[in-house]
Amino acid sequence: IGEKRQYALYKEHGIDVVKNTMLWKHSSAHNIYSFLGKSEWDRYKKFSIVRDPIDLMKSLYFFSARIKQNHLKDEINKQEWRGWIQRGNYPMYWPYQEYYLRSYVRSEIEETGFEGFVKNIVMNDYPCVCPQVNRLRPTFFAPDIGYVIDLSQLDERWEEMTHLMGFKDNIKLDHLNATERNKEIDMSKKTEKIIRHHFAKDYKTLPYITGAEWQ
Repeated sequence: IGEKRQYALYKEHGIDVVKNTMLWKHSSAHNIYSFLGKSEWDRYKKFSIVRDPIDLMKSLYFFSARIKQNHLKDEINKQEWRGWIQRGNYPMYWPYQEYYLRSYVRSEIEETGFEGFVKNIVMNDYPCVCPQVNRLRPTFFAPDIGYVIDLSQLDERWEEMTHLMGFKDNIKLDHLNATERNKEIDMSKKTEKIIRHHFAKDYKTLPYITGAEWQ
């Protein structure tokens, strides 16, 4: 599912319908398995890409800022947003239904920055930031997806991945939605602890699987 197709589905069916009943670009292994069924699932070669949770949260913060800038622009009415936050009844269309955007705008209104963004999005246990290992198992009894690499390894292992997918020719790797990785973010020890606690299963398992060195 590509970017353009996904947003077309959002517009036609609504974001909740798409994410709960269809495939989209961040579908979990369980969602895909449920949609395809076992026989169809078994036909496919499967891989997943994971990343350091601290890097993930920083990237999501900058991505949220870009979505807000590109799609909401000057539409932030603080009083209106405070009402939505208090009542939980946001507009029923994209991008207002994205939990990361809600958390970002709330942190902006409350002037809490990255710290407030992390606290809100993690403490509310929003599905967009669930531990990554939870997304790798199609069913409770089935094994996890076997081929998992870290995002930091993507360039160097891209040829390996294209061969896994059955491509004989070199396929160009385009980096879409690249975020400002080098931009500094002030992060307290408390916020770092929140992230590490929330993604504890990832820190315990994924560096061992991928061989990547996380912060």
